[in-house]
Amino acid sequence: PRQLLRGYLAAESRPVNVVDLFAGAGGLGLGFAMTRRNGLRYRLLFSGEVHPIYVHTLDRNHRTLARILRTDAGEVVPEQTRPVDLRSPTALKTIKSLARGAGGLDLLVGGPPCQGFSNANRNSRHEFNPHNEHVFLFMKYVAELRPPVFLMENVQGIFWTTRNGDRLSVLDRIVRRLELLGYLVFPKILDAVWYGAPQFRSRFFILGI
Repeated sequence: PRQLLRGYLAAESRPVNVVDLFAGAGGLGLGFAMTRRNGLRYRLLFSGEVHPIYVHTLDRNHRTLARILRTDAGEVVPEQTRPVDLRSPTALKTIKSLARGAGGLDLLVGGPPCQGFSNANRNSRHEFNPHNEHVFLFMKYVAELRPPVFLMENVQGIFWTTRNGDRLSVLDRIVRRLELLGYLVFPKILDAVWYGAPQFRSRFFILGI
């Protein structure tokens, strides 16, 4: 009976709507868009990236995936991707409008730039480093959009980066803020080598539900 019911709930459901912030070349968002399992499908509604060179690659990757899946672009990835500054109010309004038109936002993902938390940048590792503002911008989007689930990727230095003279790390502050919004928060460090990649590459992930 269990095998007969596998995938039953997802069989007639709409795709899981995903928004990808700080998308870069699209690796995180495309990972979801490529997933097909037991009738469950993910649709990338929006990919936010400001750098024109990355956006060019991102758009090419979207078009390629649509061809591989033999589907129209709008059914699995954004129909068109252009450079967008996620700090602008227009970006947030655009995402809200797309989510309403698609039946709601289910999953918010992103990998904000993280130079200020990196082990290679220890002399300026603090919350007020301008390179760290993007992490807090991602949290602002969580607060504004209130997705049922979010996933953020970053470097592991976020665990011990603090405010000047403060005992609380940036991660502590983020977790407290998210818990006040009603999320259950699960921070974890994962290494790519555990999943078959020929490289030791530790990254920090925070999942909120």
